[in-house]
Amino acid sequence: MIATPNAAIVSEFKRICSDIMSPEKALEHASKDLEIFDGGRLFLDAIENMRLNDFSQIVVKKSDQSYGILSREGVSRWVENIALDGLIDVKDARIMDVMTFEAHDTTKFINTDTSIYVAMELFARVTPRIHTLIITSRGTDHEKPLGILTAW
Repeated sequence: MIATPNAAIVSEFKRICSDIMSPEKALEHASKDLEIFDGGRLFLDAIENMRLNDFSQIVVKKSDQSYGILSREGVSRWVENIALDGLIDVKDARIMDVMTFEAHDTTKFINTDTSIYVAMELFARVTPRIHTLIITSRGTDHEKPLGILTAW
């Protein structure tokens, strides 16, 4: 018995070959309309933005001109800490005060040439568990973010 090529199967095979040879870039799937918060800004501004937009994290420019993430997990750790210290007043808190409670190994910087397959592989890692990929031109934390991908 000789198999006869089916046009639909041949077309699907060509598409798969094309995806493998020229995969889409991670940036094509990223959120690109980013509001970047200065680390010296009031924490309440950041948390209000997160609440209004239902964001689990936001991009922050730190005092050393590098970028990072403020996440709900980091906020939770910060609140636990200030509650244990008996300090509940947050009206004067700055974003950088909260950033000190972020798990830094959960964010990775990738460059604009990174394929969606590499991004998916990074999210699939068990240790360290990556929650956020920040996309910059060269993949460094001192460049302005062009997009963000999350594991969610």
